[in-house]
Amino acid sequence: MKRITPLTKEEQRTLLDAARYAPESRFRQRAHAVYLDGKGYRINQLADIFVVDRDTVSVWLAAWEERGLLGLRDHERPGRPRRINETELVELESELEQAPHRARLLPARLHERTGKTVAFSTIKRWLKERHWVWKRCRRSLKTKQDPIV
Repeated sequence: MKRITPLTKEEQRTLLDAARYAPESRFRQRAHAVYLDGKGYRINQLADIFVVDRDTVSVWLAAWEERGLLGLRDHERPGRPRRINETELVELESELEQAPHRARLLPARLHERTGKTVAFSTIKRWLKERHWVWKRCRRSLKTKQDPIV
């Protein structure tokens, strides 16, 4: 049976605060499991409470023993690198600022400039990450529109 070393009052308070107020739900869950283990719950009970495998709870406890509170956080997950670099993204932004009504042409212009093929939806997602807002462009001003049509 795996048990962690007894928790100090400060560790209990820290784990309880993390279990209540941490922004990531998985981190809160892990902190709560370690806190309950310190209170005397067994691994099988914790696995039932958190609806995970007992090996998962064991990994959480080992991470707490090894690295403390930082061991309960998620690790960075590597993904596929972006097709364009930061300077090319800044160039895309400046192009879009100059001609926002021609946003659909950005992939073709990027391909002409760099030879890289990227879908418009991908460019749109990158720009949304940089807090760009997408709205339709009006073809004419509302005051200039013909009310009959």
